[in-house]
Amino acid sequence: MCRASLAMYNTTEEVDRLVAGLQRIRKLLG
Repeated sequence: MCRASLAMYNTTEEVDRLVAGLQRIRKLLG
């Protein structure tokens, strides 16, 4: 697992991409 820092994800596009990635991982893990 990689840790996401809010300082690194300071634009809405990056945040949306991060959230989408986390949701995909959760769906894969069930």
